[in-house]
Amino acid sequence: MITGRRVVCAPQRGYGAASHAGLLAAVASVVAVMDADASLNPQQLDRVVAPHHRRYGRSRRRQPSPSQCRSLPMALRLANRELARRVGRRTGIMIADLGPLRAAPRESLLALQVKDRRSGYTSETLVPASDAGWRIAEVGVDGLSA
Repeated sequence: MITGRRVVCAPQRGYGAASHAGLLAAVASVVAVMDADASLNPQQLDRVVAPHHRRYGRSRRRQPSPSQCRSLPMALRLANRELARRVGRRTGIMIADLGPLRAAPRESLLALQVKDRRSGYTSETLVPASDAGWRIAEVGVDGLSA
């Protein structure tokens, strides 16, 4: 079980602002960002974070389970799929979605100097990470049952 989880408040609104506030407040060498919409099982953070401690790559993202994909409204599924396709076309990395659970080395993330503090934070992190030569991989985790 991973220890050291905590909630950080962000004065600026937006997904990117919240993610970045957590990144700035973190002290661990590897940080994880997870949506707080109760769609993911936080006990599976280990699946995403553990490979960093074995030095298998720089960025780990969750891969959605089929049941979780079906739980999203069709418009969101299509938008997510299109954004993943565009990021893949730009970077050459093939991802299933712009996942709500990610982990990467803290200092490496800070070095990317991502400026977007809104909903584009995830894609604006993946593009410079790819440009910097990061190895990006998806790891399967299960969503919570409704």
